[in-house]
Amino acid sequence: DRKEQEVLGKLKGSMGALKDKAEGPVLQGAIAKLAPELTPHLEKLKALDPATVRDDALFKNRFITPTALALAAASGGVTSMIPGFNDRFVRGMLHVRNELIVIDESSNNVSLTADFTSRLPKVLLEGFKQPA
Repeated sequence: DRKEQEVLGKLKGSMGALKDKAEGPVLQGAIAKLAPELTPHLEKLKALDPATVRDDALFKNRFITPTALALAAASGGVTSMIPGFNDRFVRGMLHVRNELIVIDESSNNVSLTADFTSRLPKVLLEGFKQPA
C-alpha cells in the first residue's frame, strides 16, 4: 500500500513536470501576444477609484472580467490555447495589480509603474503560473 502511494506520488510529479514543460512555451507565446493587447486596457486603470483597484471582488468585476472578454475577442484564439485561461487570467491580473499598479494615497490616484510595459509579460506570466 505504501509502495503503491510512492509510485503514484512519483507518477503525479512526473506528469506535473511534463505538463509544465509542454505548457511553458505555449503559455509564454500566448503571454507575448496578449501583453501588447492588454496595455491599452491597463491604461484605463488610471480612471478607476483606488478603492475599486484595492478590492479583489470589485477589481475582478469592473476590470478583469471585461478585459478578459475583450482580449478573448481580439486575440484571434490565443486565449483558447491556454488551459483554464479565465482562472489564470484572474490570478495574472491580480499579480499585475500587486506588482505594476501604484496607488498614491495622498492624491487618491491610480497609476502604473514607469517600467510597466517592459515588465508586463514577465509579471503576467508569473501570475498565470501561480497555483489556484
